Amino acid sequence: MSLESAALDFLIAFDEPPDDESQRMAAHLAEHCGEAVLAILLYGSRIHPPRDRAPSMLDFIVLVDDYDGLPTSRFRKRLCRILPPTVFYLEVPTPAGSSLRCKYNIVSATDLDAALAESMRDVYLAGRMSKRTRTMYVRDAAAAQQLANWRKTAAARLHGLALTLLTEEFRLEEYAAAYLGASYLGELRPAEPGKPRKLYEADQTYYDALFTALLSGERRTPRGYAGLVASDAAAIALRKRAVRLMRRSRRRGILRWPKHIATIDQWLTLLGEKTARSTGESFELNPTQRKRPWLFLIRQFLRLRKSGKLR
Repeated sequence: MSLESAALDFLIAFDEPPDDESQRMAAHLAEHCGEAVLAILLYGSRIHPPRDRAPSMLDFIVLVDDYDGLPTSRFRKRLCRILPPTVFYLEVPTPAGSSLRCKYNIVSATDLDAALAESMRDVYLAGRMSKRTRTMYVRDAAAAQQLANWRKTAAARLHGLALTLLTEEFRLEEYAAAYLGASYLGELRPAEPGKPRKLYEADQTYYDALFTALLSGERRTPRGYAGLVASDAAAIALRKRAVRLMRRSRRRGILRWPKHIATIDQWLTLLGEKTARSTGESFELNPTQRKRPWLFLIRQFLRLRKSGKLR
Protein backbone atom coordinates (compact mmCIF):
# COMPACT_ATOMS: atom_id res chain seq x y z
CA MET A 1 0.00 0.00 0.00
CA SER A 2 1.38 3.41 -1.00
CA LEU A 3 1.83 6.24 1.50
CA GLU A 4 -0.87 8.20 -0.36
CA SER A 5 -3.35 5.30 -0.15
CA ALA A 6 -2.58 4.74 3.55
CA ALA A 7 -3.10 8.44 4.28
CA LEU A 8 -6.42 8.48 2.45
CA ASP A 9 -7.57 5.37 4.32
CA PHE A 10 -6.80 7.14 7.60
CA LEU A 11 -8.62 10.34 6.64
CA ILE A 12 -11.68 8.51 5.32
CA ALA A 13 -11.89 6.46 8.51
CA PHE A 14 -11.68 9.64 10.63
CA ASP A 15 -15.38 10.16 11.20
CA GLU A 16 -16.36 12.31 14.15
CA PRO A 17 -19.15 11.00 16.39
CA PRO A 18 -22.50 12.10 14.92
CA ASP A 19 -24.69 14.59 16.75
CA ASP A 20 -28.02 13.42 18.16
CA GLU A 21 -30.18 14.95 15.43
CA SER A 22 -28.28 13.48 12.49
CA GLN A 23 -28.02 10.11 14.23
CA ARG A 24 -31.77 10.05 14.92
CA MET A 25 -32.63 10.98 11.35
CA ALA A 26 -30.19 8.46 9.88
CA ALA A 27 -31.83 5.72 11.95
CA HIS A 28 -35.23 6.78 10.58
CA LEU A 29 -33.83 6.75 7.05
CA ALA A 30 -32.36 3.26 7.43
CA GLU A 31 -35.74 2.01 8.63
CA HIS A 32 -37.69 4.05 6.06
CA CYS A 33 -35.65 2.81 3.06
CA GLY A 34 -35.64 -0.84 4.12
CA GLU A 35 -33.22 -3.72 3.69
CA ALA A 36 -31.85 -2.40 0.39
CA VAL A 37 -29.71 0.19 2.24
CA LEU A 38 -25.95 -0.39 2.05
CA ALA A 39 -24.76 2.80 3.72
CA ILE A 40 -25.84 6.32 4.66
CA LEU A 41 -23.57 9.37 4.46
CA LEU A 42 -24.17 12.80 5.97
CA TYR A 43 -22.79 15.66 3.89
CA GLY A 44 -23.20 19.38 3.46
CA SER A 45 -23.38 22.31 5.85
CA ARG A 46 -24.51 20.24 8.84
CA ILE A 47 -21.01 18.74 9.02
CA HIS A 48 -19.88 22.20 10.14
CA PRO A 49 -22.98 24.34 10.84
CA PRO A 50 -22.46 28.08 10.19
CA ARG A 51 -22.29 30.17 13.34
CA ASP A 52 -23.90 33.25 11.84
CA ARG A 53 -27.29 31.71 11.01
CA ALA A 54 -29.60 28.84 11.87
CA PRO A 55 -28.41 25.46 10.57
CA SER A 56 -29.98 24.08 7.42
CA MET A 57 -31.79 20.78 7.14
CA LEU A 58 -29.82 17.54 7.10
CA ASP A 59 -28.47 16.21 3.79
CA PHE A 60 -27.79 12.52 3.21
CA ILE A 61 -26.67 10.14 0.48
CA VAL A 62 -28.40 6.77 0.81
CA LEU A 63 -26.60 3.98 -1.04
CA VAL A 64 -28.72 0.96 -1.92
CA ASP A 65 -28.26 -2.44 -3.56
CA ASP A 66 -30.88 -1.61 -6.16
CA TYR A 67 -34.08 0.36 -6.48
CA ASP A 68 -36.41 -2.64 -6.63
CA GLY A 69 -35.94 -3.22 -2.89
CA LEU A 70 -37.11 0.28 -1.94
CA PRO A 71 -40.51 0.52 -0.20
CA THR A 72 -41.94 3.05 -2.66
CA SER A 73 -44.15 3.18 -5.73
CA ARG A 74 -43.25 1.69 -9.09
CA PHE A 75 -43.29 5.18 -10.57
CA ARG A 76 -40.68 6.45 -8.13
CA LYS A 77 -38.52 3.38 -8.67
CA ARG A 78 -38.53 4.19 -12.37
CA LEU A 79 -37.62 7.80 -11.62
CA CYS A 80 -34.62 6.59 -9.62
CA ARG A 81 -33.18 5.06 -12.79
CA ILE A 82 -33.33 8.36 -14.70
CA LEU A 83 -30.39 10.72 -14.13
CA PRO A 84 -29.48 9.30 -10.69
CA PRO A 85 -29.38 10.20 -7.88
CA THR A 86 -32.97 11.01 -6.99
CA VAL A 87 -33.72 13.41 -4.13
CA PHE A 88 -36.48 12.78 -1.58
CA TYR A 89 -37.64 14.64 1.52
CA LEU A 90 -38.38 13.28 4.98
CA GLU A 91 -39.78 15.03 8.04
CA VAL A 92 -39.86 13.30 11.42
CA PRO A 93 -41.53 14.68 14.59
CA THR A 94 -39.43 14.96 17.75
CA PRO A 95 -40.50 14.34 21.37
CA ALA A 96 -40.15 18.11 21.98
CA GLY A 97 -42.91 18.82 19.48
CA SER A 98 -40.68 20.16 16.70
CA SER A 99 -39.53 18.20 13.66
CA LEU A 100 -36.34 16.99 12.01
CA ARG A 101 -36.10 17.54 8.26
CA CYS A 102 -33.79 16.08 5.68
CA LYS A 103 -33.20 15.73 1.97
CA TYR A 104 -31.74 12.42 0.91
CA ASN A 105 -30.22 11.28 -2.37
CA ILE A 106 -30.99 7.68 -3.33
CA VAL A 107 -28.44 5.97 -5.59
CA SER A 108 -27.76 2.31 -6.35
CA ALA A 109 -24.33 0.72 -6.17
CA THR A 110 -24.29 0.25 -9.95
CA ASP A 111 -25.23 3.85 -10.64
CA LEU A 112 -22.66 5.13 -8.13
CA ASP A 113 -19.94 3.09 -9.86
CA ALA A 114 -20.90 4.81 -13.13
CA ALA A 115 -21.06 8.24 -11.48
CA LEU A 116 -17.50 7.86 -10.17
CA ALA A 117 -15.99 6.25 -13.27
CA GLU A 118 -13.26 7.99 -15.28
CA SER A 119 -15.94 8.66 -17.89
CA MET A 120 -18.28 10.25 -15.31
CA ARG A 121 -21.11 12.25 -16.85
CA ASP A 122 -21.37 14.90 -14.12
CA VAL A 123 -19.84 15.90 -10.78
CA TYR A 124 -22.99 15.74 -8.62
CA LEU A 125 -22.01 12.70 -6.54
CA ALA A 126 -18.24 12.91 -6.94
CA GLY A 127 -18.33 16.53 -5.77
CA ARG A 128 -20.31 15.75 -2.65
CA MET A 129 -18.54 12.53 -1.68
CA SER A 130 -15.06 14.03 -2.17
CA LYS A 131 -15.69 16.62 0.54
CA ARG A 132 -15.85 15.98 4.29
CA THR A 133 -18.66 13.53 4.97
CA ARG A 134 -19.76 11.48 7.95
CA THR A 135 -20.68 7.81 7.85
CA MET A 136 -24.00 7.38 9.61
CA TYR A 137 -24.79 3.76 8.82
CA VAL A 138 -23.19 0.75 7.12
CA ARG A 139 -24.94 -2.57 6.76
CA ASP A 140 -21.88 -4.77 7.32
CA ALA A 141 -18.09 -4.97 6.92
CA ALA A 142 -18.33 -5.52 3.16
CA ALA A 143 -20.48 -2.41 2.77
CA ALA A 144 -18.02 -0.41 4.89
CA GLN A 145 -15.14 -1.41 2.62
CA GLN A 146 -17.18 -0.63 -0.48
CA LEU A 147 -18.06 2.78 0.92
CA ALA A 148 -14.40 3.54 1.70
CA ASN A 149 -13.46 2.64 -1.88
CA TRP A 150 -16.17 4.91 -3.28
CA ARG A 151 -15.02 7.81 -1.13
CA LYS A 152 -11.40 7.35 -2.22
CA THR A 153 -12.46 7.18 -5.86
CA ALA A 154 -14.50 10.39 -5.49
CA ALA A 155 -11.46 12.14 -3.99
CA ALA A 156 -9.25 10.88 -6.83
CA ARG A 157 -11.71 12.13 -9.47
CA LEU A 158 -11.88 15.63 -7.96
CA HIS A 159 -8.09 15.64 -7.55
CA GLY A 160 -7.62 15.00 -11.27
CA LEU A 161 -10.22 17.61 -12.13
CA ALA A 162 -8.64 20.22 -9.85
CA LEU A 163 -5.23 19.73 -11.44
CA THR A 164 -6.62 20.49 -14.90
CA LEU A 165 -8.11 23.77 -13.63
CA LEU A 166 -4.86 25.11 -12.13
CA THR A 167 -1.94 27.10 -13.49
CA GLU A 168 1.52 25.65 -14.14
CA GLU A 169 2.55 26.24 -10.51
CA PHE A 170 0.15 26.45 -7.59
CA ARG A 171 -0.04 26.68 -3.82
CA LEU A 172 -2.04 24.40 -1.54
CA GLU A 173 -4.67 27.13 -1.03
CA GLU A 174 -5.19 27.41 -4.79
CA TYR A 175 -5.54 23.66 -5.07
CA ALA A 176 -8.12 23.74 -2.25
CA ALA A 177 -10.18 26.35 -4.12
CA ALA A 178 -10.11 24.27 -7.32
CA TYR A 179 -10.89 20.97 -5.56
CA LEU A 180 -13.72 22.29 -3.38
CA GLY A 181 -15.03 24.64 -6.05
CA ALA A 182 -15.33 22.10 -8.87
CA SER A 183 -18.77 20.88 -7.78
CA TYR A 184 -20.09 24.48 -7.80
CA LEU A 185 -18.75 24.99 -11.33
CA GLY A 186 -20.56 21.83 -12.40
CA GLU A 187 -23.97 22.62 -10.97
CA LEU A 188 -26.37 25.56 -10.97
CA ARG A 189 -27.46 26.16 -7.38
CA PRO A 190 -27.72 29.06 -4.93
CA ALA A 191 -24.35 29.58 -3.30
CA GLU A 192 -22.94 32.31 -1.12
CA PRO A 193 -19.85 34.12 -2.47
CA GLY A 194 -16.58 32.47 -1.51
CA LYS A 195 -18.23 29.16 -0.58
CA PRO A 196 -15.19 26.93 -1.39
CA ARG A 197 -12.92 29.14 0.75
CA LYS A 198 -15.39 28.99 3.65
CA LEU A 199 -15.58 25.19 3.41
CA TYR A 200 -11.80 25.01 3.51
CA GLU A 201 -11.44 27.37 6.47
CA ALA A 202 -14.17 25.58 8.45
CA ASP A 203 -12.18 22.33 8.41
CA GLN A 204 -8.68 23.37 7.37
CA THR A 205 -6.80 20.78 9.43
CA TYR A 206 -8.70 17.94 7.80
CA TYR A 207 -8.47 19.34 4.28
CA ASP A 208 -4.78 20.21 4.56
CA ALA A 209 -4.08 16.60 5.51
CA LEU A 210 -6.31 15.24 2.74
CA PHE A 211 -4.85 17.52 0.08
CA THR A 212 -1.28 16.80 1.16
CA ALA A 213 -2.02 13.10 0.73
CA LEU A 214 -3.60 13.60 -2.68
CA LEU A 215 -0.68 15.80 -3.82
CA SER A 216 2.04 13.48 -2.52
CA GLY A 217 2.72 12.24 -6.05
CA GLU A 218 3.04 15.73 -7.57
CA ARG A 219 6.39 17.47 -8.04
CA ARG A 220 7.19 20.11 -5.42
CA THR A 221 8.41 23.58 -6.39
CA PRO A 222 9.61 26.58 -4.34
CA ARG A 223 6.12 28.07 -4.59
CA GLY A 224 4.21 24.84 -3.96
CA TYR A 225 3.46 22.25 -6.64
CA ALA A 226 4.12 21.88 -10.35
CA GLY A 227 0.96 21.82 -12.46
CA LEU A 228 0.28 21.05 -16.08
CA VAL A 229 2.24 22.99 -18.69
CA ALA A 230 -0.25 25.41 -20.23
CA SER A 231 1.10 25.05 -23.77
CA ASP A 232 1.33 21.24 -23.68
CA ALA A 233 -1.08 19.58 -26.12
CA ALA A 234 -2.10 16.92 -23.58
CA ALA A 235 -2.80 19.59 -20.96
CA ILE A 236 -4.91 21.59 -23.42
CA ALA A 237 -6.92 18.47 -24.25
CA LEU A 238 -7.48 17.73 -20.55
CA ARG A 239 -8.71 21.26 -19.89
CA LYS A 240 -11.10 21.11 -22.83
CA ARG A 241 -12.41 17.79 -21.51
CA ALA A 242 -12.89 19.34 -18.04
CA VAL A 243 -14.81 22.28 -19.54
CA ARG A 244 -17.08 19.88 -21.45
CA LEU A 245 -17.66 17.88 -18.27
CA MET A 246 -18.68 21.00 -16.34
CA ARG A 247 -21.08 22.13 -19.05
CA ARG A 248 -22.63 18.67 -19.32
CA SER A 249 -22.85 18.45 -15.53
CA ARG A 250 -24.77 21.74 -15.34
CA ARG A 251 -27.18 20.61 -18.07
CA ARG A 252 -27.82 17.31 -16.31
CA GLY A 253 -28.42 19.15 -13.05
CA ILE A 254 -31.11 21.30 -14.69
CA LEU A 255 -32.69 18.18 -16.22
CA ARG A 256 -33.08 16.77 -12.69
CA TRP A 257 -35.32 19.66 -11.63
CA PRO A 258 -38.54 18.00 -12.93
CA LYS A 259 -37.66 14.95 -10.84
CA HIS A 260 -37.32 17.13 -7.76
CA ILE A 261 -40.80 18.53 -8.34
CA ALA A 262 -42.15 14.98 -8.78
CA THR A 263 -40.47 13.51 -5.69
CA ILE A 264 -40.65 16.47 -3.28
CA ASP A 265 -44.06 18.12 -2.96
CA GLN A 266 -42.63 21.27 -1.40
CA TRP A 267 -39.44 21.41 -3.51
CA LEU A 268 -39.92 25.04 -4.57
CA THR A 269 -40.50 26.04 -0.95
CA LEU A 270 -37.30 24.25 0.08
CA LEU A 271 -35.47 25.87 -2.82
CA GLY A 272 -36.65 29.25 -1.57
CA GLU A 273 -35.35 28.48 1.93
CA LYS A 274 -31.95 27.46 0.57
CA THR A 275 -31.76 30.53 -1.65
CA ALA A 276 -32.49 32.76 1.35
CA ARG A 277 -29.84 31.03 3.49
CA SER A 278 -27.18 31.10 0.76
CA THR A 279 -27.76 34.45 -0.91
CA GLY A 280 -30.01 36.52 1.33
CA GLU A 281 -32.58 36.60 -1.49
CA SER A 282 -35.99 35.34 -0.39
CA PHE A 283 -39.13 34.59 -2.33
CA GLU A 284 -42.57 33.23 -1.57
CA LEU A 285 -44.92 31.46 -3.94
CA ASN A 286 -48.44 32.75 -4.41
CA PRO A 287 -51.26 30.39 -5.50
CA THR A 288 -50.81 31.27 -9.19
CA GLN A 289 -47.08 30.53 -9.06
CA ARG A 290 -47.71 27.20 -7.36
CA LYS A 291 -49.96 26.21 -10.27
CA ARG A 292 -47.28 27.12 -12.82
CA PRO A 293 -44.00 26.40 -11.01
CA TRP A 294 -41.88 26.29 -14.16
CA LEU A 295 -42.72 29.85 -15.18
CA PHE A 296 -41.87 31.05 -11.68
CA LEU A 297 -38.68 28.97 -11.58
CA ILE A 298 -37.41 30.33 -14.90
CA ARG A 299 -38.06 33.92 -13.76
CA GLN A 300 -36.20 33.35 -10.48
CA PHE A 301 -33.40 31.54 -12.30
CA LEU A 302 -32.82 34.48 -14.64
CA ARG A 303 -32.95 37.00 -11.78
CA LEU A 304 -30.41 35.11 -9.65
CA ARG A 305 -28.14 34.49 -12.64
CA LYS A 306 -28.14 38.19 -13.45
CA SER A 307 -27.27 39.09 -9.84
CA GLY A 308 -24.47 36.48 -9.77
CA LYS A 309 -26.01 34.60 -6.86
CA LEU A 310 -26.72 31.42 -8.80
CA ARG A 311 -23.45 29.63 -9.42
